[in-house]
Amino acid sequence: MFHTHTRTCTNTHVMTRFATCLQDLPSEGIDHSFHIMSKRQQERRKGEVHIKVQLIAEQKEQRRSVSAEDAFTEFMKLQKFFVAVEAQEFIKRGGASWHGQLTSPAVQLLHQHAMQNGMTELDEAVCDWIVVAEYHEKCGVDYKYVLFTVERLQRQWSEVRTKGVDPEKQIGQGKVQLLLNALRGFRDWSFGVLAKFRVVFPPDNKPARARMAFLLKCLEQFYEFDLIQQKLPGQNFEMFVSSAVKQSTSEWFAQRQALHEPQVTTTDTLVTAVVELMSDILTDLYQAVKVYNLMLKPCVPLCCSACAKCVRAM
Repeated sequence: MFHTHTRTCTNTHVMTRFATCLQDLPSEGIDHSFHIMSKRQQERRKGEVHIKVQLIAEQKEQRRSVSAEDAFTEFMKLQKFFVAVEAQEFIKRGGASWHGQLTSPAVQLLHQHAMQNGMTELDEAVCDWIVVAEYHEKCGVDYKYVLFTVERLQRQWSEVRTKGVDPEKQIGQGKVQLLLNALRGFRDWSFGVLAKFRVVFPPDNKPARARMAFLLKCLEQFYEFDLIQQKLPGQNFEMFVSSAVKQSTSEWFAQRQALHEPQVTTTDTLVTAVVELMSDILTDLYQAVKVYNLMLKPCVPLCCSACAKCVRAM
């Protein structure tokens, strides 16, 4: 509850009471003017009051000053905690993958922490990506949210650059290194997943195919990020996906070949092994044309068209 005085045009004073619930206050506080009027009809007094309220977290009776790096670290730890708890709770309730939406109290607390410590929108975007890159696998974060996070990061990075400011200098070398580690980790993890796309994203599983499509969109946006092009050069989106698909196909063929290899080598067993292997190859090529090529063709057209040519030749 807040009390304030205001002077009216008749040079008298009026006591004003402003009451609100703490949970109703936005994290950025209140900075607003309110019109006031006497409840007594015979007095006809009115005026205006300006109220400014800020939410400040106190520690040991006095807020300690923290550096930008410490504030960022505290913010990231807090966000990791919320993401881990809420993602696990979501999955326990039967959800397939967490959509990335934190509860209102968690969002308010994070926003308050960011404002109180002078964090920029770019700082928050960097932290969001670092947390998502670390937790998206273990907590089952939806690839739609991963895509949203990398798009937000790229957008904030570009906005800072358009203002004539170097984003790397603004956030500092320490945060840049954390960001690069997170980007590199996501890239390596994604390669491993795509290299096993036949198992991770079965062709007869529609939700799995949707996840693969969004993962490819994430990677496409990922490789458009200029920080990737500058700090992690040597590969583009098409090369990345093509390498993963080729490795996947090579490993798959070796597994099928080993599976059908006869224990006793005779003419009959060799013929049977070849027939079974060719059957698996035709089935895989059919699935590639009907399912995987629809997603991979925009990424690696040469690889996909080669599969289609093989099917037509057979």
